[in-house]
This record gives sequence, structure tokens and C-alpha cells, in this order.
Amino acid sequence: MSRNTDELNKIVYTALKSDVTLLAALGGSASKIKHAGPMNLSEYPCLTYKILQETDNAYNSDQKTDITNSYIITQVFSANTSPKEAYTINDAVFGALDGKSLSNAKILVYIAHRQSTTPVYEPTVKVWRVDSTYKLTNVVK
Repeated sequence: MSRNTDELNKIVYTALKSDVTLLAALGGSASKIKHAGPMNLSEYPCLTYKILQETDNAYNSDQKTDITNSYIITQVFSANTSPKEAYTINDAVFGALDGKSLSNAKILVYIAHRQSTTPVYEPTVKVWRVDSTYKLTNVVK
């Protein structure tokens, strides 16, 4: 992973926890947004996210452009009996991230798009899960 991984995690988390619609869909608590792995059933509904991969100098690999493509995955978990809550939260994540320009003091990120899967019911734990992947193009300021 590139030197931007920590900064990307901070920017994504800030965007997620700052979105009023997403927080409402999660029951009003930013504590239900976590980096990586699913949480205990008592914490559902919840959202997890992590960086999947990064490609340095994505647009011109023979020159040092400091442009990086990264991919994050978000996973929504819901213990509701139908997938509706998972869809609602996933759509709120989309609203918080898709097509946004985000930045902090070190990097500028443009989150281009998402690819989502249909909800998957996991019968062993009785939860719905929706995965989405977002492409992030970022540059060091």
C-alpha cells in the first residue's frame, strides 16, 4: 500500500461519519462505522470499509505523477428480516461517497463510482450483507 493509505482511511471515515442520511440509517451512531471486519450481532446494523488495493502513478507509470488509484470496499450488515434496511444503508453510503471530491491537508480524493452486489443473506448469523466497491483517484497536494 502506498504512503496515502492512512490518509485515505481518514478521509473516507470523515465523509461517512459526517453524512446525516447515513448516520440516520445506522440509528444515529457513528460508532457503527468501522474499519474492516464485521462486528457483533448486537451492533447491527453496521457498516465496515477497507482499502482493497492501490496502484501508484496510475496514469503515467514511467513518471512520478503522484496520482494513485485505490479501491475501497464497503460492507453493510443488517439483522433485519428483509434486505430493505441493508439497501437503505448502502444507498446512504453511495450518497456520502459517490462522485465526491474529498480532501485533507495532504491529499485530494475524487471518488468516481461504485459497483454493488445484490444483498446476500447469511443464514448462519441471520444477517443481510451488501458489498460495494468504490474507485478512488487521489493525488498528493
